[in-house]
Amino acid sequence: MDEYLIQNQLKEYIEGLIESFEIFQGVDTKGLFNKVVITIKKQIFLFCLIVAGLLLVLFGFILSVNLIPIQDFDPSTMTKIEEEKFLNEMALNYPLGKLLVKVGLVIFIPSLFGSVYLLLKKLIKQANK
Repeated sequence: MDEYLIQNQLKEYIEGLIESFEIFQGVDTKGLFNKVVITIKKQIFLFCLIVAGLLLVLFGFILSVNLIPIQDFDPSTMTKIEEEKFLNEMALNYPLGKLLVKVGLVIFIPSLFGSVYLLLKKLIKQANK
């Protein structure tokens, strides 16, 4: 309830502030506040997705990586298939790590492009003014 009250007070304050500028005289400023809030929420959401994607990639990499030092076994005595099988067995959880890396990249890349798109859109809009 308090959050709703604070948000309404902030909305009224910003709308009053916007209306006090001469540029916005005669312009409907009611929708302007909502557009600004939605844009800020989109940016925060995309930033959270970027961080979540990076964390998933990091945790997935840690899970899928071999934690035994490479000096402790001799790969020259193994075939390539045996070496890959050994490294997969020595990882903490190779299938889960591989899945987390892929999911993290699927989340990270589109959210990064979305964030860049919003930034470029904002810069182009400012350049046209």
